[in-house]
Amino acid sequence: YLSYRELLTDQEKKYEGQFVTDILKRRFTISRSLLRKILKQYMTETNDKIDFFYGADGKPFLVDNPQNLQF
Repeated sequence: YLSYRELLTDQEKKYEGQFVTDILKRRFTISRSLLRKILKQYMTETNDKIDFFYGADGKPFLVDNPQNLQF
């Protein structure tokens, strides 16, 4: 769990802290970290440079996205 947490941004760590139970915190941390690892295979950026942004409808997108990956 701690090795996955190292991949999170400071903002994501704050968001993780808002979950009430440890299981929900772990699910968020592991799923977001795995998403970063998967995206890293498609992008040339390192994990700490993959920034998620959210549109008005809550859909995530990547700003620096030369491969035009979409969620």
